[in-house]
Amino acid sequence: LCGLPLLPSLGLGRLASLRYCPAQRAAFATMDAPQDLKRSGQEELLGSIQTSSSAGGCALLDPPPLPPPASGQRASAAMFAAVGLCCVSPLLFGFSLSFTSPTQTTMEGDAAGDGMLPPPGLREFTKDTEGWYASLFNVGAVIGAFSGSALSERLGRKRTLAFTALPHAVAWVGTALSHNWVMLTILRILNGWAVGMGSAVTPCYIGEIATTGLRGALGAANQLSVT
Repeated sequence: LCGLPLLPSLGLGRLASLRYCPAQRAAFATMDAPQDLKRSGQEELLGSIQTSSSAGGCALLDPPPLPPPASGQRASAAMFAAVGLCCVSPLLFGFSLSFTSPTQTTMEGDAAGDGMLPPPGLREFTKDTEGWYASLFNVGAVIGAFSGSALSERLGRKRTLAFTALPHAVAWVGTALSHNWVMLTILRILNGWAVGMGSAVTPCYIGEIATTGLRGALGAANQLSVT
């Protein structure tokens, strides 16, 4: 409906007349639309129709809203640096989710093909325990997504993202030092919890600090970092 005042400029005066009352249709009929629009602009055209509508006793549709004023936002190096730092979280997401596949034969103690035997003293996974180790990551991620949303409301996006570094560090250092599949599985759940928190908060943080013109491109950096 907001575009109807422009229909005469497109040669659609007859179609426009179906939407307006007689006084408004008469106003359209007296306009040489392309020349008048170029000369006086859309605002004068709307004013002419408003006058005719008032005289004829009919109501005019509200004119289209004016675009909002420019906010004056400017991209800065600090903004790009902040986005780059918070994209470390989705990078860890992608790595944590995928590293179990190429290392599966090693953790099972199968050196066939490209597999490598685990270091001495490392308790090897069986096929069953390896399945639990890989899948329980998703359980931790689901818990982390809900808890990350609650924490971000209390602590803010930036502090919550900084907090996720702690469980990530504990999970990865513990994984490097553990020699028991039960402890490795618990640390895997902790890793998933950290990833879930980061995946819930990172898009919100990027959307809040990015300028309007770069919000879509910087928001895509989150998904690109995962893959």
